[in-house]
Amino acid sequence: MRKIFTFLLVMLVLAVPAFAANMGVVNGTGADLTVRPGFVPNCVLATNINNGASLRWQEGMTDDQAIRTIAVIDNATTGLSSISVVVNGITPVASDINATTGAMLNAPGFAIGADPHVNQDGNDIYWSTCP
Repeated sequence: MRKIFTFLLVMLVLAVPAFAANMGVVNGTGADLTVRPGFVPNCVLATNINNGASLRWQEGMTDDQAIRTIAVIDNATTGLSSISVVVNGITPVASDINATTGAMLNAPGFAIGADPHVNQDGNDIYWSTCP
């Protein structure tokens, strides 16, 4: 099952070149999780590889909001069961600057909220962004 989701994610990245700007994997924590690719993205796709649930955020959406898709996966059916706008989604994160020296303390990026379907403790979350 994991190979199928990996394949689908790769196909999505190849089909939508804008998402190819940056990608990676983080381990879910069940709590807010910050990813710092070095820029504040205009859009983010975060997918739980274990269950196929995903969060999509794009510039213009409210912070901590996302469009969540939950997949139905069993031996008889594979399809979409739910698409909804949710909180505990994605939030752009600016860099932290030292007020005294002006040095950048942390690179900019985005936060993945505590969505119970995507950010599950111990599950891998594949993410991709567009700058």
